[in-house]
Amino acid sequence: MRKFSLVFLLVFSLGFSAVRLQGQVSSLGYGAGLGLGMQVIPVLLEVGLEGSTHTWPVIKSKGEYQGVPYDGNISLSASRAGGYAKFTIPGLSLIPIVGLLAHPTIHAGTQSGVLSAGDAARLPGFGVPFSGNRKIEGSYALLGFPGYLLWFFIEPAIGTQHIYVPGVANISYTDVQLAIGASF
Repeated sequence: MRKFSLVFLLVFSLGFSAVRLQGQVSSLGYGAGLGLGMQVIPVLLEVGLEGSTHTWPVIKSKGEYQGVPYDGNISLSASRAGGYAKFTIPGLSLIPIVGLLAHPTIHAGTQSGVLSAGDAARLPGFGVPFSGNRKIEGSYALLGFPGYLLWFFIEPAIGTQHIYVPGVANISYTDVQLAIGASF
């Protein structure tokens, strides 16, 4: 009986599972993401876990901060881990233009990574000059509106994120993200 129950739960959960594979670009950089979800209320609500990696291209940092000159390069590699909830408003996708709002999706979670600076560098417009590697921590929350064509989607999202780099910066700002991928 126990094996039957386990097999039943496994088959039942696979029947309602969802997989999201995507590439994205945001103020945290560009990267790839994976989401694993489940239809909690079939057709109306999907919830799941998500994760992504982000890389910043190398940025040249040169200037003067409180009378001290700095000149160096900054790079960032980070990852996000969190959850999402995708709502579906039945029938709304049939209405031109307004149909783009048919699948509002909330994304929220934490982020961590490494901020590296060769020589002395400063985040553009934030914090104090630093050198070497610094650990970053933070959180994010986004509201996205994916548009679907079969399994493929494009999801613009807007929200906020917080980044804390000990001894360097503690910033919160509006984040914009664009994701392109497939959802099965």
